[in-house]
Amino acid sequence: MWEKLSTIGIENITNQLASIYRAEGGKHLALCCYEDVTHSRGHQCHRVVLSVWWFERTGRELEEITDEGELLGLRKLHKQAAPVLSEGAL
Repeated sequence: MWEKLSTIGIENITNQLASIYRAEGGKHLALCCYEDVTHSRGHQCHRVVLSVWWFERTGRELEEITDEGELLGLRKLHKQAAPVLSEGAL
């Protein structure tokens, strides 16, 4: 997935998301996947993979939304969902 994101590129992904955002009247966007991140390591979850990839290229962090509506950065994710990050990544 990492290589596929890099092939598509930040600019194309940004443009596609901006287009969806405009088409939906400026509503917030949420990326969803079906992995239960409480039972697998975060690097297997597509949202977390995208979040780490995005942060490394833009310096901007994408947040996860909990069932309770709380926004969590990558470092605040439950240990089962948190990605393995290099020292000083965030």
